[in-house]
Amino acid sequence: SLSVVQWNQMAEQISGWSKEEIIGKSVVEALASRGSTSNHCQVLQNAVIGQDVIRYELWISCRDGVDRCVLLNTVAERGPDGGVLGAICVGHVQEGAEGGDISHSD
Repeated sequence: SLSVVQWNQMAEQISGWSKEEIIGKSVVEALASRGSTSNHCQVLQNAVIGQDVIRYELWISCRDGVDRCVLLNTVAERGPDGGVLGAICVGHVQEGAEGGDISHSD
């Protein structure tokens, strides 16, 4: 499963979810806004098999009940043997929408 292993202060500020509440949870179950989980899951699955994702509009469900949009970029995290260990995901604030860094998942 694609679980959150890192959560920074900006992610906490944007989403309202604390590090303690998010670490270890499924990225999709914890953050995906209603109706978009299958798309999010496919994008994140692609990331962990080594396919980079650039500027994917990711709508996340925040603690205050508001869905916010971030532009997601992912890159595979690789071990010394070149095998994919996970994906580093970074979200950027989109003009006219709220957003921020979201996670590092594996």
